[in-house]
Amino acid sequence: MNTPAVESENPGIRRWRALVVIQSAFSYATLSNLLRLLGAGVLVASVSIFLLKGWATGNDIQRYFMLLGHTVLLGATGLGIGYWIKESKGARLFLALSLVAAVVNFAVLGGLIYSQIQWDDGLLLYPTFARWQAGSPLAALTTAGVALMFLAPVTWIAFLTLARRSASRLTLLFMAAGSMLLIPVRQTDPIAMLFLLTTVVLLLQVVRLKHADSTLATPEGRFARWVIFAPVAILVGRGMYLYSADLVLFSVISASIFLVLRQFSSDRDLSQKSTVIINRLSVVPAISTALGTTAIAADANWLVIPACLPLFAITASVLFVDISLRSVSGGSGYRRLACLTMAAAMLANVWLFPGLVTAIVCLATGLVISIFGYSVQQRIVFVAGLLTLIAGVLQQCRIAFILFDMENWAVLALIGIIAIVAGSVLERHGTVLRARITNWRQSLGNWQY
Repeated sequence: MNTPAVESENPGIRRWRALVVIQSAFSYATLSNLLRLLGAGVLVASVSIFLLKGWATGNDIQRYFMLLGHTVLLGATGLGIGYWIKESKGARLFLALSLVAAVVNFAVLGGLIYSQIQWDDGLLLYPTFARWQAGSPLAALTTAGVALMFLAPVTWIAFLTLARRSASRLTLLFMAAGSMLLIPVRQTDPIAMLFLLTTVVLLLQVVRLKHADSTLATPEGRFARWVIFAPVAILVGRGMYLYSADLVLFSVISASIFLVLRQFSSDRDLSQKSTVIINRLSVVPAISTALGTTAIAADANWLVIPACLPLFAITASVLFVDISLRSVSGGSGYRRLACLTMAAAMLANVWLFPGLVTAIVCLATGLVISIFGYSVQQRIVFVAGLLTLIAGVLQQCRIAFILFDMENWAVLALIGIIAIVAGSVLERHGTVLRARITNWRQSLGNWQY
């Protein structure tokens, strides 16, 4: 009885074939990614061209329903790919693009409603690409109602695919944020307040959702979290384009950007390098927020001119300290920046507005900064505080010498007494105070933000 011979394949040939299969899989994966990227770019370009040029035929209502049909088609295509082809990446891409297109739908619906209903003075000069004209208030409101009937399920299906556990909440937040674009107001002051309120509410809700749903830490979850902010970005962008940005809008945008970056830097899923970059970028909106707040207060005559620099320094320093509490490197650099900002502002203030009150404020600020610099052993902070303290004392001496006012001399004498007592306390209990300050800083660093 003959036993058939079992042909054994050379191990080298098997490895070669496996390598060929792997290379083919990678090549197909790379090609599919390139095709997805190309398709997404073409779809975005088509929506952009539609917004800028539109179609020559039909009125604006008919043109809008073409856009709505385009949005519904994106969602239906994504759903079909996932159901029939069983391919998840392409399906998620189509559904993500449908969310982006839904934001555009809200913007166009806002233009249609505003063409018939205005809660402000109305705009006489409207850019051509942004002018969407409805025939009557009833036509505009009916179009918006029909559109919302289609947009709501499309967005829900998209969020159901991207973040299943939080789909209902994200859909409600997205639709609520998009509805802000439908409010027929374009002036900057109400838009600024609406923008700030919506941004704060969305940030609070996103924080709650992220703590309750761990799937929001995935790339799809991150997109789902942040796409709900797209309508408010268009809201403020539209107001800035149609109107010149005033102090209120400038301050609100700066504060909102700071809050958004603050939320980004608190995301534990980010790398340390990304967190460092975001924290550094946060310095810019912190400064612009302080500038805007000070300018608003000065413009409204809420404070005297010599108080402007201290207000700016206090606002900026508080925001710098907030950044330091989220820093991955301990935040000493941002606290140093806060101290130097306070010292520089007080020195400039006592130079520009010499007086008893500015001198006392400069002296007190310098004393606090120098004590802080000594406790944390930061030489530049200690020197800056010492210079500010000396400037305040010299200004006191100058006022007392020129005016020979007993009140000024009494204040100066009191300052001297306080300085001597403070020196004695530091000499006697310096080690204990330093240990307590160190413990306080460590406990502060353990707080969760």
